[in-house]
Order: sequence, then structure tokens, then C-alpha cells
Amino acid sequence: MKIRLDIAIGPVQGFVAQSRRTRDLWGSSYLLSFLSAHAMLGAQKANGQIVQPMVADDPLFGWVAGDRAGDAPAIGSLPNHFVVEIESVDAAKGVARAATEALHKAWRRTCDAVWERFVAPAATLHDRTRRIWDRQVSTFWEVVWTAADEADHGELLARRKHWRTHRPPDEPGDKCSVMDDLQELSGCVRAAGEAKAQDLFWAQVRSRMGLLDLRDNERLCAIALVKRMFARVGK
Repeated sequence: MKIRLDIAIGPVQGFVAQSRRTRDLWGSSYLLSFLSAHAMLGAQKANGQIVQPMVADDPLFGWVAGDRAGDAPAIGSLPNHFVVEIESVDAAKGVARAATEALHKAWRRTCDAVWERFVAPAATLHDRTRRIWDRQVSTFWEVVWTAADEADHGELLARRKHWRTHRPPDEPGDKCSVMDDLQELSGCVRAAGEAKAQDLFWAQVRSRMGLLDLRDNERLCAIALVKRMFARVGK
């Protein structure tokens, strides 16, 4: 008997909605699709068959899987929820783990590229920056999954999502200008007299960017910075 494995990546609504510019909206949508493609490929390599959506002719999935003729796809064409067909319930945990690990590996590689290009030089000003960055990028994504026989059509996953098990850590200090539930990266607190230090940090970050990448009044968290700047380090 074939088993249906539903895998969903979140958060979605907050990640996309907390955007200030069109490029932030595009970046949110594209990153979700990009990470979902990696999760699908991880599940496929663990002997799962992707049955929803159809990925055989999807350009983004093909690119992630290694078919890289021409330019990289500019459209995030894959959803955050996909269905894998597996041989038994016993295989579900291994396939779901492989999908999750593939997602986190792709996310970390993306974050590392943004860190090295834009944040690392400024991070020498404050030892808090690396801790904030690692905390945010390591706890942001939640992957949930359910396994059932083929008679189930996703109802089990809908019930699973009501079981809140993802508990991000507390975020102290001054908050991000775009994602206001997350701390900005300098770790400085303006109310504690650290306004100049905070401004110096962001001036250093801004010096490595284009003129329109980061406005003078913008102070971002790791997640907002990655979704805005990852395209600059896409290669």
C-alpha cells in the first residue's frame, strides 16, 4: 500500500507579508520556492516520489537538481507544501528528515553567502552580531509533516498545523525595520545610549551595498537582510 507523505514549510504569511519593497516580496516568494525545491530534491534522493506538484518539467526544480542550461529561473514556481509517495509508514521519518536537512543546508549556504559579502566586515564592531545572526537563521523555518494512506487528502496535515510546536527564542533589543518581531543585527540599543554605535554599524554594512539596497533609516534582522540581498550573491 502506498503512503502519502505531506511536507509543509513555514512560516509563509509573515515571511512574505513583512516586506517593504517589491524586491522584498519577490525575494520572499523566490526563497520559499528555492528552499522547497531543495526539500523536494532531498525527499526524492531518499527514495520518495514527488507526486504533487508535478516537478518533471519545473525549471526551478530542474535547476536545483543540476540541469543548469541557460540562465537561472527568475520565478519561484514551487509551493511550500508538497506531497511525496513512499512505500511504507516506516520510511516516512527518514524521507521527511532528508527533506528537512536539504532545506536547512540550502538555507545556510544562502545565509553564509550574504553574511560574508555584506555583514562580516561590520560584525567586527560588535560581538553580538554573530550571535544574533546565528540565532535567527537557525530557528526561523519550521517543517511539519504527516504520513497517512492515500485515502487521506491533506486533512491530517491541516490538523497537524494546529499543533504548535515551533517556539522561536525571545528577541530582545531594537527591532528590525521590516520584520518588527526580530532584533536588528547590530545588537545596539538606542535607548541605552548606543545610537552612534548602531549607526556606525549600519553605515559599514551599507558601504558594501548598492545605493538603493538599504536606506539610511533601515536596520534589518538576518532574515530581512537575506531575503533582500541574496540575489546579489546568487552565483
